[in-house]
Amino acid sequence: MRKQKPGFLELGRRTLFGRPSRPVVPDLPPAPDLAATPSFTIGALTIDTQRHVALWHTREFPLEPTALRLLIMLNDAYPDAVNREHLAVRLFGRGGTFEHRESFQRQLSRLRHVFSLTQVAKIEHRDGDAYALVINDSGNAPQPDPSRPVAEGADALATHSSEPLHATPLIRTEGSTTLHSKKSIQPVGALLAVVVLMLTIALILFIDRKAGTLWGTPEARQVVRSFPIDGHNHPTSDPAFSVDGKTLMFTQWLDDHHSAIVALDLEHLQQKVLTDGTASDRFPRLISQAGQVVFERTMDTGGCAVMRLELQTQTLLKLADCDHNGLGPLTLMPDGAHVTFAHRTADSLPLQLVSVGLNDGVMTGVTNPISGMPGDSQPSLSKDGQTLAFVRTKALGVADLWALSHQSSAAVELTHDLSPLHGISFDFFDQTVVLSSERGGHAGLWRSHLDGFQPDLVLESADELTHPTVHPSGTQIAYTREVPQVHAVEIATTDRLDNSADYAQEHRLREVDCAQDHHACVAVSTEGGHDQLILFSATHERQVLTVSDATVLESPHWTPDGQGIVYTAGHAGQFDLWLYERGQSKPLTHDGNNRSPVFSRDGQKLYFSSRHSGHWQMLQAAWPNFGNPQPLTKTGAIRGFEGMDGSFYYVRPDRAGIWQQPLAGDQDPSLLVPDLSPLDWRLFALTDQGIWYLSRRDSHPPELHYFSFSDGRVTRAIPLKTDLWPASGMTWLPNHHVLVFEHLGSEQHVEVALLQ
Repeated sequence: MRKQKPGFLELGRRTLFGRPSRPVVPDLPPAPDLAATPSFTIGALTIDTQRHVALWHTREFPLEPTALRLLIMLNDAYPDAVNREHLAVRLFGRGGTFEHRESFQRQLSRLRHVFSLTQVAKIEHRDGDAYALVINDSGNAPQPDPSRPVAEGADALATHSSEPLHATPLIRTEGSTTLHSKKSIQPVGALLAVVVLMLTIALILFIDRKAGTLWGTPEARQVVRSFPIDGHNHPTSDPAFSVDGKTLMFTQWLDDHHSAIVALDLEHLQQKVLTDGTASDRFPRLISQAGQVVFERTMDTGGCAVMRLELQTQTLLKLADCDHNGLGPLTLMPDGAHVTFAHRTADSLPLQLVSVGLNDGVMTGVTNPISGMPGDSQPSLSKDGQTLAFVRTKALGVADLWALSHQSSAAVELTHDLSPLHGISFDFFDQTVVLSSERGGHAGLWRSHLDGFQPDLVLESADELTHPTVHPSGTQIAYTREVPQVHAVEIATTDRLDNSADYAQEHRLREVDCAQDHHACVAVSTEGGHDQLILFSATHERQVLTVSDATVLESPHWTPDGQGIVYTAGHAGQFDLWLYERGQSKPLTHDGNNRSPVFSRDGQKLYFSSRHSGHWQMLQAAWPNFGNPQPLTKTGAIRGFEGMDGSFYYVRPDRAGIWQQPLAGDQDPSLLVPDLSPLDWRLFALTDQGIWYLSRRDSHPPELHYFSFSDGRVTRAIPLKTDLWPASGMTWLPNHHVLVFEHLGSEQHVEVALLQ
């Protein structure tokens, strides 16, 4: 008896982390460079590597770059076979066939389809899970039927998205009689065939216009303009388009703790407030066909629940509790009868995705994260209901995009950045996911492909762009723009916080660094909505030093001679080190993979982090003759300082803690402080006697901790009245003997970006 395929919600009961063992793959060359590979032939088939097409007589078959590289590798190995894992590693990297098995199979199917039409060759699956190209040497490949129109450009899609349109008449022999297919077709049948063919081609052309080739990746639509949604003088957040695309739901904040759900009719541009604002109502989702809204409600007393509002009767019902820091963004099943969200039953358990029936309230597990990690959150379901994308967080601030398919029992990792994600949404045709990600250190909107292509930038901004939602047409993206504001630059003394320093009154300054002569300080300013370096003195005289095209400036530090400033400039997710000197700025690095510069105590070296090797690592280079950087740390590192004891103290982007590594000798690093989140890598400062850092714990307000080198323990814990943004910074000024750190908040509003 055939086993029934499990339903989507039943997948949550399975173990999602079991991975089959894979053979050890040796070091392999990268996939072929198409620009450097000349065109070649396979029988009567010409492979044009520059145009990415296969030419067969008068026909053209478009090939994706990945499929073309696969064909080149098989042709280079001819007549030998190549192991599937080796092919996949060269195409997709070390994820291999496990993480990209569907994409690999699709590329293979495309090549086989072309060969089935032309019959110049075939791809055989041989023992040892290997593939070989077998070329037809008989020369009997069929000729294209001249009576059929030649498909070119987008019309060529029809030749590899359905049965061959150029098939020759069927011939079979029975004894001495030869039977041919009929040469004439009934007029009604012929007309019907023509109509079906025309509708098929029209549908294919429509799909191609909307999302690129049917077999390709979606067209990279670009933002042409954006506009804010009127919040009637109130901050707004958490946008979500309805399934039919006629309504935009969002949250309107009345104060810091109370908000209401608002529905915007996109056709008539009329707003309607749906809830009363007596609690914090967030993350609305509209079920158009049922006339219902589901959302998260947090009461002043701290209780949290998933609510359902019947719009016609204004009946409000509770579906489920969402205590223990659960919930967040919601997603709806296509049937409109289930809502999926992040949930956990105790603080000690990780978040998992669950689904609740709107009619019966039955809760079913969807994912099963490993115990000990923060878990899964921010679900987004594809429009066809077959794939669930979500964020899996392995440590605070260490997250990636994952997907769970209805057709498989294992979740697949789509990104490998180990960076925070601030909202995801499936894109048009369910082939990509738009996400708010700190790729390269700053949260813009990116488009991540489900078939393994590298994410591409959709919209870059100096502000945080969070919780994107894509219109069903694919032509609009709504999101929340978080404009950072420095509420206070505070000074830490031995046992308290005060705001007495002169530069504490400077508005929107961050990452202050003062020269050794105490007469001038430099900081990053976001005045005017753009990052610039600002020079200021104790008398509040201000001077703009840089007029940069970079989106993000960070980590300014005076050079040891006090004549220049080294800083980081970032644009489009790429970061490089720059030097401001004698009124001009010049780049020190050029590969887009460097940040967090800081000088050694003797001023002879410049330490900085680099991801040139594929992950962030600390390097060191001579100063002032910058060049030939050498590895410094043995494990991943994003920011660090040299201590008086000859050790290097640093934080990692992939796990919590502050680490210590001796600069001399070959000793391994050791974990010094365990509770600094990677999310807060800027909130860490080294003094001569100890380390200041931010400590976050579940269900507790953040605290400013001080770790003393003298006794090896935390000796001070200063509570903070408000939470700190991850973008907040911390700087120790040894010449002033004070700790400066920025309390950042945000002014938020919903924007809609138009794409074409």
